[in-house]
Amino acid sequence: MTEQSLRILFEKYLSGSLTEAEFTTLWKTLQEPEHQEKWGELAETIWRNKQYHYAADEETRTKILSRLQPHISGSKETVVPINKKRTWWAVAAAAVLLLGISSYWIMQYTRQETENTVSRNASGNKIVPGTNKAILTLNSGVTVELDSAAEGVLAKQAGLDIIKNKKGELLYHGVVQSEKEVAYNTVTTPRGGQYKVILPDGTTVWLNAASSITYPVGFTGDERKVAITGEAYFEVAKDAVRPFRVGLKDMTIEVLGTHFNIMGYEDEINKTTLLEGAVSIILENKKTLLKPGQQASIDDARNVKVLDNADVDEAVAWKNGLFSFNSVNIETIMRQAARWYNVEVEFSKKCTVSFSGGITRSAAIEDFLAIMSETEKVKFDIRDHKIIVIPL
Repeated sequence: MTEQSLRILFEKYLSGSLTEAEFTTLWKTLQEPEHQEKWGELAETIWRNKQYHYAADEETRTKILSRLQPHISGSKETVVPINKKRTWWAVAAAAVLLLGISSYWIMQYTRQETENTVSRNASGNKIVPGTNKAILTLNSGVTVELDSAAEGVLAKQAGLDIIKNKKGELLYHGVVQSEKEVAYNTVTTPRGGQYKVILPDGTTVWLNAASSITYPVGFTGDERKVAITGEAYFEVAKDAVRPFRVGLKDMTIEVLGTHFNIMGYEDEINKTTLLEGAVSIILENKKTLLKPGQQASIDDARNVKVLDNADVDEAVAWKNGLFSFNSVNIETIMRQAARWYNVEVEFSKKCTVSFSGGITRSAAIEDFLAIMSETEKVKFDIRDHKIIVIPL
């Protein structure tokens, strides 16, 4: 069996779409010695690059594996011996196939072992992950709920059709007509929402929860300027004549064509992370140039600090459907959770715990909290739409 065939079967298994016959083929393949190392590589690649749960810190991985091992050794099936060369991902791949559990196998084990660290008061209000939802506000003040709007033309402005396509994205089509006054649109995501917008010039913008972008219906001048709040990821359409500028509070980010992420929530440190191209950050008449892989943050004294070799994957994980943390303090983590799950968060006392790991943003709130409970330094109490963090 080819590596591509193995990958396809494994991804189908994780998504729950594998047939019984395909499962049999997958299991038999796993038993073949020549495929043992390949399984480890496949599992690691898929978990780290797709929207599945992974536990990044060694301590958590060790705990999960210690709980899986009895089930592997106690199985009636013949299990390929585990040698030192096989990664924990390979062991994990064998375990999930043995047990026949869902794609969120690690979360299931974590939940079983941490029921006493994530408690919930009975309530009819279920906490659910965020979805694609936003409100479009036209220049006239008319609003359109994008998540419930039908596909097709939503409105017409300045000669352009404002369209919701089959993918649920907002885009503009047509030739802009000159107007005495520029018409502006705003797309706003609520807590528990995200949305993808394709601007009139072809620039693609992903909005995170509790964010907004305001932009002209047509870019007709010598620049392309938009304003945001919250967090947004940009893939800017190249235009050597008209620079693209993003305004956030009193800061401006200037580009010609590039990929970058801006995080500017009121309760977070302002950060701009560059993935591709180049951007200039203009603050108080001072210009700071960023190169790919760098991240700029603004301190309390309004100075721009540049970090080389930034964790780009962590910065844009949200856009790829993931939570990703690399030694991040729990207060920051819970602020992200509050925005995505639309909940209140309260700490019973000061908590200084940091966490490394990640999980898909489609995970249930219990699973999100359970993986942090594995540190055995914190537990959680869910009361209606409030999460109480209890340091241990």
